[in-house]
Amino acid sequence: MIRKAEKNCRPSKADEKSQRSASPLASVSLICLLATVAVFYAVTVRQGHVWGDDFAMYVHHARNIIEGRPYADTGYVYNAAAPLGPRAYPPVFPLLLAPL
Repeated sequence: MIRKAEKNCRPSKADEKSQRSASPLASVSLICLLATVAVFYAVTVRQGHVWGDDFAMYVHHARNIIEGRPYADTGYVYNAAAPLGPRAYPPVFPLLLAPL
């Protein structure tokens, strides 16, 4: 009886053939999807990206974590009259950047 149950658990030849034929279709679909995304990104690239965002503050915080300096010692001169951002950001993202 055990051999009979094992025989029923094995896939038939038709099942194996259908699994093999689905693989090239999936590969072609994945390649088409990736090509579409790449073309979309290439078409929507614009000139003049301003890098004056707060990404630099995260990098400075990560550097301070690595070098053991005070976390908020980033060189940012905080102007209370016209604040552009907080004095320091939460340490979650800089902790993720620190190993890099």
